[in-house]
Amino acid sequence: MKKLLLLAFFFFCLLGIANSQGPLGGCYIVSEMEVPRYAHSMTLTNPTAVYFYPEYLISGGYDAGGALSTAEYNGVLYQMNEAHADHTAELLNDGRVIIIAGYNGLTNLTSIEAFDTETLEFTTVADLVVGRSFHRSVLLQDGRVLITGGFDGNVNLTSCEIFNPVTNEVEEAASMNFARSSHTCNILPDGRVIVTGGFNPDNGFQQTSCEMYDPTTNTWQNIAPLNSGRDNHAATTIYLNGQRLVVSGGRYYNAELNLFEGQKSLEIYDPQANMWTISFPEFSQSLSYHQLHFVYGSTVFTPGGIGNSGVDVELTFGGKEGFDIYQEENAISSLNPDYAFYSPIDNSPGYLYASIIKFISFYIPVVYSGGLKNTGVSNEIVECAYNLESIPEIELPPLKIYPIPATDVATVEWGTNADYVLNVYDLNGKLVATKKGRDTKAQVAELPSGNYIAHVTIGEYTISGNLSFR
Repeated sequence: MKKLLLLAFFFFCLLGIANSQGPLGGCYIVSEMEVPRYAHSMTLTNPTAVYFYPEYLISGGYDAGGALSTAEYNGVLYQMNEAHADHTAELLNDGRVIIIAGYNGLTNLTSIEAFDTETLEFTTVADLVVGRSFHRSVLLQDGRVLITGGFDGNVNLTSCEIFNPVTNEVEEAASMNFARSSHTCNILPDGRVIVTGGFNPDNGFQQTSCEMYDPTTNTWQNIAPLNSGRDNHAATTIYLNGQRLVVSGGRYYNAELNLFEGQKSLEIYDPQANMWTISFPEFSQSLSYHQLHFVYGSTVFTPGGIGNSGVDVELTFGGKEGFDIYQEENAISSLNPDYAFYSPIDNSPGYLYASIIKFISFYIPVVYSGGLKNTGVSNEIVECAYNLESIPEIELPPLKIYPIPATDVATVEWGTNADYVLNVYDLNGKLVATKKGRDTKAQVAELPSGNYIAHVTIGEYTISGNLSFR
């Protein structure tokens, strides 16, 4: 039944695009979780087969009674070995999903559990050296997982650890220079990792400090600080003539009112210049606990989010805005259709988890699960479609990719004879192929079966498209 609902949802997406009449939109409850939960994780387990049958592992979190040891996969309830909340989860290259540490209602955990999508079993595979929650993790290009910072129950942490899925062992990594929790942790296409901001009450609450990790040397380097300290913010990597990191929103402490408030500002980091630039205009509403996604070309959009959080401050939810990084003024646009999110409305987006499962033209289906509502803890799984056509876009030659899917060779054509750089990334953001030269087209050969994103950089501009191999 769940797959039929998902198929119906995608059919309506395709139908709306084919008819090209008006914006497609709206949100639909496609199923319900067996257990209402928040502060959980939601992991797409089949990123190369998301066209019609997206499969998610939903793990841990809290319900009204406390931390949860249950997980759900394809609508079936499974039991973890421990309760995990405010943890992280990563999809490994071998297909397993690891649940990393978190809080069990009594203490901060060290355990790492792996869910095998073939055997449908959870196994405790390793233990961290330091128990932590509110940490951040990222899959490195070599398949290992970097775990950074967090809170051990007493202090915020500088310590970092690396999980090796081949040996199922954990080793201590170099420590960050600044302690932080509730920060962001993103990988760049060259394999380096950037952490930004975070929370540390021993150092003025929201942090401006940023650091870059090089996994080849196991070293952290301080980089330029943010212009504004922030935690529970969002970040995403975008691809321009090079690579950039966009950071948006997050909380800051308002000493005059003695509460935490959300922020409207966005900042863009250029690794080559080691410089943060404030983007104008700002989002129309303050956001924290939200999500930020790179979509196509240079467009970024943000779903969900809390407007303000604190004592006696009204919470506002359901932000959905986008902007094009190429625009001189980085114009902010509300996404069509102008619907508030079905599930995220009245949800604390710190406990809201969204995953993009498929780009169809300018329409982006996003899946949400659970969360906190005014009526209690939600068990809804909701899909929403967003139309990005209202986001301003520069004039670029169209990108043609054929055949789709390709068997041996895919041709990427932009139609203008120019110096180009073609980079192809898998859906985890890993660079899998690169070509450069001067031509109107280029060919990509013999990639493993799956879906990919092609970025063609011509001068200062980048155009993107999807390609696939079978």
